[in-house]
Amino acid sequence: MAVRKHVKRRRTDETFIVGWLKDNLAKDRYEHSLRVRDMAVRLAERYRVSVHKTTLASLLHDTGRSLPDAAAMNTFLKQNGITFPREHVSKSLLHSMAGVVIARTTFDVQDETILDAIRWHTTGRANLSMLGKILYMADHIEPGRHMPICKDLRKTAMHDFNATLRATVRLSLEYVIATNRFLAKETVDFYNELV
Repeated sequence: MAVRKHVKRRRTDETFIVGWLKDNLAKDRYEHSLRVRDMAVRLAERYRVSVHKTTLASLLHDTGRSLPDAAAMNTFLKQNGITFPREHVSKSLLHSMAGVVIARTTFDVQDETILDAIRWHTTGRANLSMLGKILYMADHIEPGRHMPICKDLRKTAMHDFNATLRATVRLSLEYVIATNRFLAKETVDFYNELV
């Protein structure tokens, strides 16, 4: 299984992680992860959040995507003692939890703030840490996201974090509804907390 590459060297240094990502993720997902890191670090510097934790969380946020499909993710999670209700079994929702397991087991990340940010980067949730909010936003508006509104949000993110976060969550909600996907209750709670 691809997740096992590099396991014998458990480290959290950026060079090691970037190498693992390059070896285990599709090229577009690898490049996305680097753009998310760059965007998240800019936000962390601007809003005085640990750049080290932000770098780890942002680089590791999509490691669960190294598993080929929802069935493989579900099997991987079950092997690690984690199960989901049937309606949650989709690659887009499972990969964040798989990412937490990979961060713990492959990279020996134990910091709950980092793991929580990885866990909730797709849906968000109420009472999310500032690191979690930064990762959520960076993942949704990084420069590879070509929607015109994302370009505007990247600009406003540097001077009005809360308004940009609300707009980012709203954009995510609109997308999920427009594409008839499962709408996580946590995303609704996240949005309601922000308005």
